[in-house]
Amino acid sequence: MKAVIDILTPKQARFFSILGERLKERGIGVVYTTRRYYESDKVLKLFGINAIRMGRFGETLYEKVLFSSQRLRLYVKFLNHVKPDFVASVGSPEAARAAFGLGIPHLMISDTPHAEAVARLSVPLSTKLFTPWIIPKTAWSRYGMREEDIIQYRAIDQVAWMEDYIKKRKSSRGSTSPILVYRPEEFKAAHAFVQKPVSLEIVSRLLASIEERHDIRPQVIVLARYGYSSAIKEKLGDVRIPRGAIDGAQLLTTASLFISGGGGTMTGEAALLGVPTLSVSAFENYVENFLIRKGLVFKSASFYEIVDFAHLALTFDQTLLTRLMKGASRVLSEMIDPTRKIATSISKSFP
Repeated sequence: MKAVIDILTPKQARFFSILGERLKERGIGVVYTTRRYYESDKVLKLFGINAIRMGRFGETLYEKVLFSSQRLRLYVKFLNHVKPDFVASVGSPEAARAAFGLGIPHLMISDTPHAEAVARLSVPLSTKLFTPWIIPKTAWSRYGMREEDIIQYRAIDQVAWMEDYIKKRKSSRGSTSPILVYRPEEFKAAHAFVQKPVSLEIVSRLLASIEERHDIRPQVIVLARYGYSSAIKEKLGDVRIPRGAIDGAQLLTTASLFISGGGGTMTGEAALLGVPTLSVSAFENYVENFLIRKGLVFKSASFYEIVDFAHLALTFDQTLLTRLMKGASRVLSEMIDPTRKIATSISKSFP
């Protein structure tokens, strides 16, 4: 039994490295593929994943179409040579199309039905779809997937790898000076395509306001996307932008405040760690809305409320921190490891 798993983003690298091990435990061989992409290249090295690289990430709409068509050709040849029993991805259009064309089942694992372009290209060609239980099946069936082929698991994806980081967060005494971690949105992704992160302006205003009103200037660490660093430094001033591979979850164990511009992976990680998490995203998604309802992520249209929340976090308000830690522990206790359920379901489907 052999599987091909296509990894396109840092989050997918982390999730699929764990799922791959679960499949291997069940006697299924795993071959990883990827594309050339600034962020996933770094993370694959960080987690020691040996993946076959085919094609590259497109930054403009023209490049996205062109590079995808070029990658599809390579992927068809690759699958025809390897002849796997199934292909898995988080909605890789090339993996789904190549597998479908060659009569190979494509299994999709995703928590982002709002990524419409990817969903329209991959969901209808998938045999099964695995997704968190908080996402209704109708969010996927509108793309052409039969509801009986949608398998839900009671977890958000980040549960799969957060156990050790949660222990580190709890055992840490924390920093004596505030640390603010900011992750801009995926502004060059197909579902949010703009020239620069919209959240950057909000974060700039927030930093200026908390310094003026509360005389707080935290250490600011920005995990920039697409190598977009110079404009961030120009806008935010004295900030640290790490180079090389960064373990975002590890960084969050030391954070006093996390600001999400819209990327969902670190939002979920921060929430499960009990880190004060502020979303300034212009987009909505099911996972973030769930975390907001549970009180683990704060989001407001009022700039003054945003500043007040940031002030509490950066001054280590114990009422806030205790509430978040207890809330995160309660939410986590109600979830399962999604990779175990997915691996079990796959092994039953491909005995």
